[in-house]
Parts: sequence; C-alpha cells; structure tokens
Amino acid sequence: MRAKSPANLMTLESAPEYAREAIREMIISGELSSGQRIDQRELAKKLELTTVPVREALCWLEAEGMVKRIPGRGVFCRAYTVDDIEEILEVRTAMESLAAGRAAERMSMKEKKELMKLAHDLTDVTSNEEFLKKHVAFHRKIVEFADSETMMSIWNFTHLTSQVLVNLAAQIWPVYPHAHIDLAEAIVSGDKERAAKAMGDHILPSYLDRLQELRDKYGDEPILQEQPM
Repeated sequence: MRAKSPANLMTLESAPEYAREAIREMIISGELSSGQRIDQRELAKKLELTTVPVREALCWLEAEGMVKRIPGRGVFCRAYTVDDIEEILEVRTAMESLAAGRAAERMSMKEKKELMKLAHDLTDVTSNEEFLKKHVAFHRKIVEFADSETMMSIWNFTHLTSQVLVNLAAQIWPVYPHAHIDLAEAIVSGDKERAAKAMGDHILPSYLDRLQELRDKYGDEPILQEQPM
C-alpha cells in the first residue's frame, strides 16, 4: 500500500482516524498479513505520523477484532481458525437474515427499484474484483434499508473479515460471481419470512464446501497468509 499523504487528514476528524482507516486497508489487502506482528514505529513512519495516533488506531482495531494484543509480545494481525470463520459466517447469516426481513417490511418503492438494479448489476461484471465491489454494495444496501445501527455495526465487521479471508487462502476461498436476483425479489416482495429465509439460504450453504476444504488443509491451526511460490 502506498501511504496516503497527511494532507488527507484535512478530510478526516483526526490523525488516529486516518491511521485506523489506513491500517484497516492494509489488513484487508493483505499487506499486513494474518498473524503478523505490527511494528508500530515502522508503521508510524510509513504513514508519516507519530506513534501516538497509531497506538490509538490499533486500540480501535482491537475492539473491532481485526488485531490482537498479546502482553509482552506486541500487537498482531488477527489469525483465523476454521472454527472462527464458521462462527463469523453463522453470525453474518443470522444478522443478514434478520436485516432482510426488516428491509422487506420497510422499503419504499424507490428503494425496491434500487435493490433490484444492484442485483441485476451483479450479473453484468467483467472481473472478480468488480463483482466483489458490487457484491459488498448490494449486501450493505440491504442492511441500510433495515434501518438498524446495531445490524450495520455487525455487518461492517463480518464483511471486513470476508475481505481479509479472500487474501488468506485465495486458492480455496475464491471470489466468484453468483446470482442475487432471486434474493432481491424475495426481499422486495414485502414478505418478511420469505426474505429472511432467502437470505439464510443464500449465505451459509454456499460456504460449506469451502469450509470443509479449509478444515482438511488446516485442521485446528490458524490460517496464515499464503506466500507466493
């Protein structure tokens, strides 16, 4: 990652907020890899900041579950086991199923048209990168339409984690286009139960085979960043 200029701090509330966003981006991209110890002085130098806002940013990221502080050893990027991943997916499935039901009851006609457009856009992508961007926008919009700050907070964590996983084991956790039109139609129908079931059927079952592949490869061990051959 190319560090942003401190001039960009003018658009943010504080140096710690800038550091938090920059470090989060580095974790998501894989520049800071799973299980890696974070050198706070080196990181501060790269971001052209002092270590004070970097320390504060890492405290925020620890609360978000993206880094882990080990007394006497330092701060490390979180390493995930297969059980961790499965638990996160179960939480995401439960939360987004609730969000889909709430959205179905609350959406205006304009919002329904917007969601259907996002679903159709997902069928017209030319790269996995484009799909991932539009996929995140689609699922985020459903949670926005559910109108729940708690759900949005949970969604932010689970989707950030999903993006980290793409970099952890790309060969067996691929990003690939898949349809969302049936799911969108269930939500815009206004039927709460139908929408919730459609979302539940959409998320976790699609990951079961990949979870088993991860379990076969890593067992109970943390999944660390794959290095180029």
